[in-house]
Amino acid sequence: MQATPACDPSDAAKGKARPALRCALIFLAAGRSQRFGDDDKLEALLGGKPLALVTADRLEGMVWAQKIAVVQSPLIASALSQKGFTLLTPSPNAGMGDNLSLAVAAVKDADAVLIVLADMPFINRALIERLKAAIDTDREITIAVSETDGIVSPPALFSRKHFNTLSALSGDRGAFGLISRHSTEVTRIAAPPPGLFDIDTRDALKIANTLITAPDQPAGA
Repeated sequence: MQATPACDPSDAAKGKARPALRCALIFLAAGRSQRFGDDDKLEALLGGKPLALVTADRLEGMVWAQKIAVVQSPLIASALSQKGFTLLTPSPNAGMGDNLSLAVAAVKDADAVLIVLADMPFINRALIERLKAAIDTDREITIAVSETDGIVSPPALFSRKHFNTLSALSGDRGAFGLISRHSTEVTRIAAPPPGLFDIDTRDALKIANTLITAPDQPAGA
């Protein structure tokens, strides 16, 4: 199966559609939760459901070339397996770079990878579709990142050009160095609040529970 082709408006005007982007989803659900305390924050309840699964639900209904999750919690792993994810277990004390490397190395057939952090429960389909549509290798746009108030954040999408670099990452450093080195190939996609809100502390979880139950809080569609 393939996703609906994402067309640049200028291409559409010429009657030309860019080929469909076969995008693999990488779901990072193995954070150490050091600022959250002894409990696994990804199992903490948000709106009555484990945080990581709230985020995963936001990605339901989209077509992916492959779905890969790096996950530690047996509870979260079981639920993600039922959602069709390929599960990878990180090494003890693995950092963000190690987990990204592990996941990208498992990608089999995709033009790009979308990296999503499991502690960002307010991402939505509209943002993901805009990230996917922004990649245009003909114009050397090979990286699309999310942004709020000038701050760059995941979700982020990388074309196949960067797979080797991503699969060589290690330690706690993620992909921000790669983004800096290829700044001319990066496009930023604005995400209105609270889209990029991430949960690292118990206070942040309390705020998120308030937001997710607010009557004007949009669903993940």
